[in-house]
Amino acid sequence: MLGGMKRRRKKKCHHCGKNFAPLPQSAQKQCYCSAVDCKKAARAEANKRWLKKNPDYHKGAEAVQRVQA
Repeated sequence: MLGGMKRRRKKKCHHCGKNFAPLPQSAQKQCYCSAVDCKKAARAEANKRWLKKNPDYHKGAEAVQRVQA
């Protein structure tokens, strides 16, 4: 090892299954590689989680006003 540099561990992408080296800033949370299809899958999963936490966001008169504005 050179001068205290840490070795990055590889992780397996949740979408394509290939091994990848996660970004150092987000290594603990990063579950998808940087391939375009995997980024789309990650975004879709994040949207699904968000919608589950906010089920009424797109419903009701407030949502209509928000969209029309």
